[in-house]
Amino acid sequence: MTTDHSVVQRLLETGQISVEEAATHPQRGVLYRSLGDRPQVEVDTFTLRLSPGDRLLLCCDGVWGVLSEEQLGEVLASFAAPQRASEEAVRRAMAAGTTDNASVLVIAVDDAAAQAVYQGRESQSI
Repeated sequence: MTTDHSVVQRLLETGQISVEEAATHPQRGVLYRSLGDRPQVEVDTFTLRLSPGDRLLLCCDGVWGVLSEEQLGEVLASFAAPQRASEEAVRRAMAAGTTDNASVLVIAVDDAAAQAVYQGRESQSI
């Protein structure tokens, strides 16, 4: 569910380069949209309906850039506790040689949290 606002992602989307070429492209770190580069920030938003048992993994490119979607899915499948899953994703990113920040947040949706959200209330359980 991520959109990478980088030159390389745009090249991928337009079919100008392959996934393999993107991994080593010399402009893979060049962003065309980021926080702090101008006074007004354009933010991507979307609505996602969550159900009990769903989990969200939010991470920075220091993790996303070195671990595949499959590897991140394996971490979520192997570690039920959000804290443990977060720690393992960071550990794996570090072991894979990330040269960037490695930050991960795993959010687990439980029955009470989902019910509160569906009733229009915020919940601290999420």
